[in-house]
Formats: sequence, structure tokens, C-alpha cells
Amino acid sequence: MRFKRSILLQTASLAVMMHPQSASAQEVDRSGSSQADEIVVTATRREETVLDVPYNISAVSGDTLEKANITDLAGLRNSTPGLIAVDYGPRANGSNNNFIIRGVSTDAIGGGGTSFPRLGSSATSTYIDDIPVFANLKLSDISRVEVLRGPQGTLFGAGSVGGTIRLIRNRPDIGKFDYEANLAASTTRHAGKAGYDTDVMLNVPIGSTLALRLNGGYEYQAGIINATNAYVYDKDIRFNPEAQVVLANPASPLTSPAVTRAIKDIDWAKIWFARAALRWQPTDAVDIEASYLHQNTKANAFPFRTGNSGYENRQFIPVSPIDTDIDLASLTGTVDFGFATLTSATSYSRSRSDDLFDNSQIANAFIQYYGNYPRASTTNYNTVKDRSFVQELRLVSNDSDTFEYVIGGYYQNREQGTFSLSTVPGLAAYSTLPGSGVFLDTYANDVVLYFGGVRPGTLNPPDTSFTFDRQVRFEELAGFGEFTWHATPALSFTGGARVFNQKFRQSTVQTFPTLGLFGGDGASRDPAYLANGTSQGSGSRSETKAIFKGNASYEFGDQLAYFTFSQGFRSGGANAYPIGPRSCPACDPGTFLNYGPDSANNYEFGIKGRLLDRAISYSLAAFRIDWQDIQIEIASRAGTPTIVNGGRARSQGIEFEAQVRPTSMVTASISYAYTDAKTTEVIGPIAFGGRNFIAPSGTRLPGSARHQVGAAIDISVPLGSNKDRTIDFHADVNWRSDVLSSLDPNSPGFARLDGFAMTNMSVAYDWSSALRMQIFVTNVFDVDGISAKTAGNNLAPPNIRALYRGDYIARPRTVGIRLTLRQ
Repeated sequence: MRFKRSILLQTASLAVMMHPQSASAQEVDRSGSSQADEIVVTATRREETVLDVPYNISAVSGDTLEKANITDLAGLRNSTPGLIAVDYGPRANGSNNNFIIRGVSTDAIGGGGTSFPRLGSSATSTYIDDIPVFANLKLSDISRVEVLRGPQGTLFGAGSVGGTIRLIRNRPDIGKFDYEANLAASTTRHAGKAGYDTDVMLNVPIGSTLALRLNGGYEYQAGIINATNAYVYDKDIRFNPEAQVVLANPASPLTSPAVTRAIKDIDWAKIWFARAALRWQPTDAVDIEASYLHQNTKANAFPFRTGNSGYENRQFIPVSPIDTDIDLASLTGTVDFGFATLTSATSYSRSRSDDLFDNSQIANAFIQYYGNYPRASTTNYNTVKDRSFVQELRLVSNDSDTFEYVIGGYYQNREQGTFSLSTVPGLAAYSTLPGSGVFLDTYANDVVLYFGGVRPGTLNPPDTSFTFDRQVRFEELAGFGEFTWHATPALSFTGGARVFNQKFRQSTVQTFPTLGLFGGDGASRDPAYLANGTSQGSGSRSETKAIFKGNASYEFGDQLAYFTFSQGFRSGGANAYPIGPRSCPACDPGTFLNYGPDSANNYEFGIKGRLLDRAISYSLAAFRIDWQDIQIEIASRAGTPTIVNGGRARSQGIEFEAQVRPTSMVTASISYAYTDAKTTEVIGPIAFGGRNFIAPSGTRLPGSARHQVGAAIDISVPLGSNKDRTIDFHADVNWRSDVLSSLDPNSPGFARLDGFAMTNMSVAYDWSSALRMQIFVTNVFDVDGISAKTAGNNLAPPNIRALYRGDYIARPRTVGIRLTLRQ
């Protein structure tokens, strides 16, 4: 018979390699039974246990996240089989989704050291409850995280090519008054200060039909990177584009270098959040919940080190702050009609990020265009605004022994605006100095009389060198459905489809005011390229498409075997970049004004189940993903992000997870994932942006690790006859093999990143059911954990490029203590 949803086992979360326990595995069965609860997930839009779902899914409970000291969504990286993410630290919060499932990605890693959003979507979709949005939220008061491997396009729409990650928050509980408070303090190797983290939760029933749940918290993460070569400015350069560089020799402004200084612990971060949820259940058949969340992240720099310098950053502007606000509002209602349940999920998300990024390599790469300015540093001030409205209606049949279905409709309207302002601090003042010109007496005259540009100092801000304004709008309307026929109590067949119409529109305006004739109408009479270094472009695309899914599953005893065919896709769209002849140094041909969708076909066979009187639970899957018309993001000559369609790639491999519970006190788990992701034909050559992009057939996809291994053990020891007093021990280790940083092996940023292993340990003492103390150690052996590299700009002089060549590293060994007070 089918796996009973009422049978809950302690094995749960087979995939929790960062921590082996399931949602309820933390709670020791004092009765001596070897069975316990299993996580219930909603990946199929109906409640099922992990082992009931006929495809490869992992689920991580909130209790498990707490014991493993995983405090944000990015903490799942390198710890769930088949899932990898680049660690850019809190500084990268909220802009780009860096998760990779089953190796399905073409994005270069290491070039992501900015919050500037990619034009295309990630190949991994992310959901917060029913909200399709990426946000690296604090993991507080979380029910579970679900990791769905492989394309999930029929139910989860665009972006689900490699898979889907779902963050499910705890709902208000109408029947129980509850509270929890956590306070943690920690010390990290190489950090000059201690870190701390606190959060609270309060659940208040209001009468017999209402409940209010409040949750909030604050975290301070101490910095570990020291700047040793930071330029000094007369004002705080953070979010102040009129700051001027301080001269080391004011008496010689034509040749004086800048004053530099050292700054300790630059990569600190401060995060606060608050959430309120109100639930109304007037009858057993009606359930309505409204929720709102706000999170603010202030991070001062990336965890980036120059070269092999230990924990030093030698860039001119090493402080690269970001201030991000995220708002998520949702209204979800369900009505049970007896034969089926209707769900309406309405959500609105809004985010804004303001940040500064050091782009000094550009000015130094083209120093003659800046009058050989001896103190050339370049700021990029970026503002990114994103808003999205989503409405989904779905009807899910109630459990049936013969026929089940999910049908629904989906609408999304999303707008994103990106503005970037670049300055070269002090350039306007320098431009008036006699002798500053390369062709004439002053650089200011070079700009006006030779380049035909705008005189420095007359701009606002005075040192402006470049601006970029991009507006993107995306709209989707879709209908979807999945239908399951239980041919026998053991044999089931599922078919599904999603039909959608998508509209995409983009416009860009860029200015290079000091380039003038070299970047303006003197170089090109194309209407897209205007005077004074201004260029603009726009494009739109609309398409209708359908994708499909098929599944067959068979149960025998406590085992479930299945075969799945599923499809995923990413939306096509329009590019907007300066168009013009070769004589225009910032123009490209109008070859790639539109790009098409890419799509993936997934073939997966798996078996999962329980052995030895359910003391062992396991999951084994083999898969192959064929990826067509892969989307590749490259840069135009003007630096505009542009997407082109390449050829084909494929990813194939196996994933294995097992959990063993020999006694009620011991849980152990192990996992392994093998992923072989590579191109299956030559990609390119793509002549664009002043270079030829080419990837030979058989090139491994960037960020894809061939091997991932995880192991963990948990031991819970009762103290005496008091069942509420226990000591819990936890240890886990997770290793991944090497990855490549770019799809193009001839790219200056191409690198092979060595594999590494991370080990974490903790011990917790429960004084009672209400009070708990935990001591934890993350990255026990203090490994570097390099997850991304940057090679610097190959056009910059070698001495400048060396300052920007380096690694993004994992957080060093951290030792901390956490106190928990709960109802």
C-alpha cells in the first residue's frame, strides 16, 4: 500500500548532511522505540512525508538548522548533496541567487563581488512559503527548508531548471500560547570583536479562532579581513560620491600619490528583522493567514583577501558597504470543500539595495583617458529596486485511493530598476592643473577640445565618469496541473503540464561624459548613441510555451521505486546595449537584441525506503538532465550585462543518502553525490564585447563539483529519570571536490578551486524542557574554504591587477555559546 501519511518516522530529512536529523529526530524517543517522526513536506502541493514523494527531495527542519548553527539560507551550501553555493558573505545579501543544484549553471563565480543584479534569472528557483523570491533571510522560527532536485517547472514555474529551494516558516498556532528566546555570543579566529545573535518568538492565541505570531531578531557578525592599502578621503566615501582623495604630498598635486591607511575587521555585518503573522480559522474548513516581514542588512565588505595574503585586502577602496531592505507581505487562504481544497496565495515583495563597489581597475586600465591621473580610484555607487506581485490559485484534490489532482493558475508582475554612478574622486580638481593633459595643457581641455566631452567639475557629482540606468519589467500568466492515477494500491502514474505566456521589456541608458567624441555622436550616428558619451537601448520579447512532466512509482513493502521525466525553463528576454560600428569603442553590433529561453529535460530513476524494521532509511537516485539553448551572461564593450544563447549541456549523476538509528539515543547519516555536468557541443565562438567567447565540447560547467560527501552523528543522552534533562552531542563533516570558476577556459578569470571539507560540532545541555544551553564550533579545523576567486581585470597594469586578484573565503573557526528559553 502507499506510504501512510499518518506513519511518521524518526529518520526524516535524509538529506540533512549538515546535520543528520529530521525535524523530529532531535526529540529522543524515551520509550525505547527506534521509530520517530519524519518531516512532512508540501513539495507536491499536498502534505506528504519525504519518503512518500516520488522524486529526490531533501528537507531540513528548523530544529536541525538550530543544532547545526545554520542561521541563514546560504548556510545550506556545500552541505546538502547536489547543492552548492558561492560564499560571498552577508555583503552579497539579496541581489543574486548563487545556489547551484545538480551542477546546472553557466554563471562565472568570482565575478560576483558586487550586488549588481544579473540580467538573467538563476537556474535554481527559490520560494519563501508561496512567494517566488530570492532573499537570504535569517533562519529564525523556521518550520523547514525543502530542497527539490531536478527541474520543477510544472508546479514552480520559471527558473526551476536545476531545482527549487523552499523556505517554509512556522505558522501561528491557534491552540497554544508559546514563546522562545535565543541569545548567542561567539568569537571567530582573526576577528577583532565578538559576534552576537539574538531572536525572539511569541505566539498568542486570540480567542478560539485567531492567533498572532511575532518574531524578530538582531545579529552582529564580526569582521575578519584587514585592509592594508586603503585610500584616505576627506569624507566618509561610503554613500558619498563627492568625497575627495587626500594627497600624500599636497605641495605636488600633479604627481602626489594618495594617503593610505590600514583598517581592521572591515567585513562586519549587522542584520535585523521582524515578522508578524495573523491566522484566522473560523471553521475547520477555512484557514486564512496574513503575514509581513521586514529585514535590513548592513554589511561593510566582502570576505575577500588579496592573493595569498592571509586575511588582508589591499584594494584601494576595500570598504564596500551595502544597505539592503527587504519587505515581504502575503495573504494565503484555504477552503476545504471536502472533495478538494482551494488555496489562494497573494504576495507582494519589495527590496532596495544601496551599495558601493571598488572599480578602480577600470580607470587604471584606461589611464590615458583620465590624464594619467596618479591617484586613480573608481567608485561604483549602485541602487537596485525590485518589486513583485504574485497571485496563485490552485485546487488540490483531497486524498483518494484512485485519482488525485492539482490544478491552478499563476500571475506575476515584476519590475526592477538598477542605477549605477561611477566617480573618480579628485579627478575634476586634477583636470585643471597645468601639465595634467595628455594631448593639451590640461586634462580638462583634453576632455572638451580633444574628446568632445563634458568638462570635469561641471557634472553632478563633479567627478562623475559613468552612469548606468536599467529598467526591466517582466509579466507572466500561466496555468498548470498535475494528475495522479493510482492504478493499484502499489502502482501510480502522474502527468503534468504548465502553459505560460511571458512578456519581457528592458531599457538602458548609459553615459560616459568624459569620452565625448570617442563615446558619443562623433563616433556613431546611430540614434541609440547620442552626444556627450550617452548611449541608450531598449528591447522587448513575448512568448507562449508549454512544459510537461511524467512520473511512475511502485511500492513494495517499505520501498518506493520511481521514474520521473520533468522539464524546466528560464524565460527569454531582451538585451539593451550601445549599438554602433567598430569605430565606436563602446559599441557592439545589434546581433543579440533578444535572447531565447533555455530549457531542460530531466530523466530520473530512484528508490527510497526503510530497512531493518525501519531503523535505516535511505534514498538513491540516478539522473540525467539535457539542457538546451543555455543562457550565458557576458559583458558588452560598454560593460552592459548581456545574455546570449549558447548550445547544449548535460548533467548526470547519482545521489545517495542514508540515515541509521541503531538506538533511541544515536542517529547517524551519510550522503554522497556524483555530478558530471558539462557542455555537449562547442559553445561559440560568440563575438561580442570585444572578445570571442568559446567553450569546447566537454567543458565542465562552472561551480559544479563532481563529488560531495557528508557524514554526521547525533547522540542524545538522558540524565537520570527526568526525561527533560539531556545532553546532546552533534558532529558533521561535509566535503566537496574542486570546481571551475568559468565556462570559458580562455577567460582571464578562469581558475580551478580546490575542494575542501568543513567540520562542525556542538554539545547542548537541556536543564529542563524550558531551558537549553549549547556550545558550538563551526569550521573546527579552520580551513580556508575558497568558494570563489577573481583574477583581476586583465587590461589593468600588473601592479594594479595584483591588488584585485584574490579569494572569497569561508568564515574561520568560530566558537560560541547559545542560551534558549522556551515555553
